[in-house]
Amino acid sequence: DKTIKKEAIRNYELGFKTKTKDIIPILFSSSTITDEAGGMAGIVCMIKDITNRKEAEMAILYEQNLLHALMDNIPDFIYFKDEKNRFKRVNKTSAEDRGITPEDFIGKTDFDIFTKESAKKCFTDDDRVMKTGKPLINMVEKITYLNGMERWFSVTKVPRYDEKGKITGLIGISRDITERVRNEKLQQVLFNISKAANSPISLDQLYKMIHQELSNVIDTTNFYIALVDEKEDKIFFPYHVDEKDDNFPIINFSTAKTLTAYVIKNGQPLLNDNKQYKEMVNQGILSPWGSTTPQSIWLGVPLKIEDKTIGVMAIQSYTNPHLYSEKDIKLLEFVSSQVATAIERKRTEEALRESQQEFASLFMNSCLLYTS
Repeated sequence: DKTIKKEAIRNYELGFKTKTKDIIPILFSSSTITDEAGGMAGIVCMIKDITNRKEAEMAILYEQNLLHALMDNIPDFIYFKDEKNRFKRVNKTSAEDRGITPEDFIGKTDFDIFTKESAKKCFTDDDRVMKTGKPLINMVEKITYLNGMERWFSVTKVPRYDEKGKITGLIGISRDITERVRNEKLQQVLFNISKAANSPISLDQLYKMIHQELSNVIDTTNFYIALVDEKEDKIFFPYHVDEKDDNFPIINFSTAKTLTAYVIKNGQPLLNDNKQYKEMVNQGILSPWGSTTPQSIWLGVPLKIEDKTIGVMAIQSYTNPHLYSEKDIKLLEFVSSQVATAIERKRTEEALRESQQEFASLFMNSCLLYTS
């Protein structure tokens, strides 16, 4: 009808039924031929089989859908960056980890997500990949976020090229290996503590060594070990390092209403932020003791020998209320058994050594008295 009305048809796609009754995609074009008087003398039609093109388009669409499905479901962080280190595209995992949509990620840089030091390291790696054209494969690096959270990643970055072969950015895949790295370090910490317990170092040296070792797996800026003497009805602090408090006095165990006494009496770990602390004080469960801030968070675990609690190991922060989590409770609980065993072993060794010295002194005095 359009052709009869002298309307040209250009590249109209439709299905064409062949003699074998197969439907193939074609590209149809037509126009009219006019005579000298301007009337229609005929119609010219062009039909082009576009089966190959359609199959190629379907193949591309399939690959795109496959890529989208992979990017949206893989637990790794996948991202595309341009030559200025800006994010051009990220997968759902990357966006959800930051609590935003993939679209919100576009245009941001590592400086919008990580600390200045971590972002600079990422920029340096990105620039090296884009300038040299050489990929980085499974590079292990620690990243610190703006909120203070630290994570370990296995990172792969490869250059991205345009149709002319020019590098226009990169593609990155980052796998979170924080738990793996932490477990490896944790096993080393346990081994080192056990080794120290069987070495000739003193109990005071052991406390310091425990503090240093734990700093490899958790923030121990503020750290202390408290031990209980139920016969003397007291809690004492043989080791403590704190940003605000230098004085850790001996306290009465039976009447104390501190976080330390609470953990010893209940025999259970406790993660306590400033809001929870104030609620427990208002309820009369605790009495104010030591320094706190609105951003304080405290984590303490009991030190146990079999079923008997001999003390508490505690860490705290005055500036980051999100520094510790439920995972850290499990980590410290796991370590606490080894720590308690090491401390008890050293206490027994030192008590035996003192007893031997007293006996030797008494023996020498008796000999001198007999000789006299």
